[in-house]
Amino acid sequence: MATTLSHLHAALNFTELTDADRQSILSGIQQVAPTSSLYAGNAALQACFTSLVKQGGALMTSSATVAADKKKLSADAASHVATRTGFDQELRLYAAVAESAATSATDLEGLGLKPRSSSSSSKSSPPAVPSSIAVHLAKRHGAATRVSAQYAGTGRPHFVAESSPDPVTATSFTALPGAGRSRSLTGASGTRVWVRFASVRGGMQSDWCTPVLVTLP
Repeated sequence: MATTLSHLHAALNFTELTDADRQSILSGIQQVAPTSSLYAGNAALQACFTSLVKQGGALMTSSATVAADKKKLSADAASHVATRTGFDQELRLYAAVAESAATSATDLEGLGLKPRSSSSSSKSSPPAVPSSIAVHLAKRHGAATRVSAQYAGTGRPHFVAESSPDPVTATSFTALPGAGRSRSLTGASGTRVWVRFASVRGGMQSDWCTPVLVTLP
């Protein structure tokens, strides 16, 4: 009578494995495999084990590199936002001093600034940029955190808002629904979200204000 051999399979779902899972599996293999009688008599298995350990070391190194790169990118993005804000502040001050000293459009042009058209009026100019963003953290996990635009300009504009996961990229900001001064943020505890507002009046939108980083409670 023929004997049917059972085919055993290791429980490995590679689509769900994280790098931490891989390191844990490797650690378990390293701990028990060399003491196995099957391992001792199988040269092919020993060769695979040696190669696996080597590749595991390379994976650990590359994982650490990626983690460090992500941390640096987050810090660099925050630094970029801060330096852009500093530049805008200095540019506004330069323009204000230049406008105060200039007596003609030519004067402004000579200082590297483009004069605003004389036909422009306050109604045809974009509203002021929101001055800051107030953050009202939720008092319990899972509740919504509220962010509100602070506005010191004239009139009562509408507001648009955008959010971005951390770190910020050139295309990571997406619109937050609503038109009022405030928006609600929800998500897992510890989630880091960048938020920015702009004011809108008469179909004209201001520049975006300085983004703020919100860590959800």
